[in-house]
Amino acid sequence: VFVVALAAALFFGSRLARPLGRLMETATAPSATELVGREATVRSGRVDAGFGYADAIWDDGSMSRIDVRDGNELGLGPGDTIRLMSWNSDTAAYGVTNDDELFGNKGDN
Repeated sequence: VFVVALAAALFFGSRLARPLGRLMETATAPSATELVGREATVRSGRVDAGFGYADAIWDDGSMSRIDVRDGNELGLGPGDTIRLMSWNSDTAAYGVTNDDELFGNKGDN
């Protein structure tokens, strides 16, 4: 009886595995570099060369709180809109700037 049950389980299991496998496809996680070039909103009290975090939006609409660093000491603070310029895998943080710094002061003609 055990041998018959084992054979039946293997037979039916192999027949069901492929159709069920297609229903349960896995998605790959997005890469940190996919956020480079996007805007984010500062949520920490300050952003400097050693500290800061911001909220960024992924393609699928989900939000992530990310570590950000400002080596230019732009005086960024809560609510400021920043642009993610680079990803540093050693520090797991994004290098940032603001659009005024990137494109020049919009008030100048």
